Amino acid sequence: MSFVHTRCLKRLDLTVGVSRPVTENLRKLVPHVTVTTVMNGVDTDVFEPVNEFEKQQIRNHLGFSSSATIWLVSGHLSQRKDPITLIEGFKNAFGDDCSQLLILIGAGPLEDAARSLTQGCGNIRIEGRVSDVRSYLQASDFYVSASMGEGLPNAALEAMACGLPVLISDIEPHHQLLEMKPGIGVSFETGNAVSLKKGFRTMMDCDIQVMRQSAIELTKNELSARAMAVNYQNLYDELMTLGAGA
Repeated sequence: MSFVHTRCLKRLDLTVGVSRPVTENLRKLVPHVTVTTVMNGVDTDVFEPVNEFEKQQIRNHLGFSSSATIWLVSGHLSQRKDPITLIEGFKNAFGDDCSQLLILIGAGPLEDAARSLTQGCGNIRIEGRVSDVRSYLQASDFYVSASMGEGLPNAALEAMACGLPVLISDIEPHHQLLEMKPGIGVSFETGNAVSLKKGFRTMMDCDIQVMRQSAIELTKNELSARAMAVNYQNLYDELMTLGAGA
């Protein structure tokens, strides 16, 4: 598959990476192919922040505490997403403190292991697959990802568009997000539950309203679906112009 993929890329007029790290990897994989970057975008008309009253209504509907600080994890429960480190880091940081609540939405091969690890934990809930991710985001306070690999994480973009500060692993695509707007969150060492514990504590000491506003501004101004569409349209226009000139 790698051979076929590379061969196909060589036949394209232009290859697009969804983040700077992806673009750099493409240049190494196929050095003679023209590569550029168009970052993924989120639909900010769908994923949007809510006010405190609306947030409490959503929490009531989902059966969540009205006063707890909610940390949301959205994604496949697989080795690549590393839910085990997430759960261990949360337990190390907060123990059985029910004022802190970890919610995991999604399913996958590590679901049984994750459920086993959370037995007896009243402040960790594994919801499985859900039909309305947006409601869970809008009900939460923070977004957490321990992912070991991403292109540019759509789940994190959706969370930021809903106003959630992010606690994310230190993989390159996550670093790019933090470099674009440092105030949106904090990173921790990938696969390290001790580093994640420190990350939880650091986030608790930050001004959540400032981080929340930074996350909203970044997605609206630079990482919206509209911005992504305009960037792709400009690339197609350039290619058409070059083709006409040839």
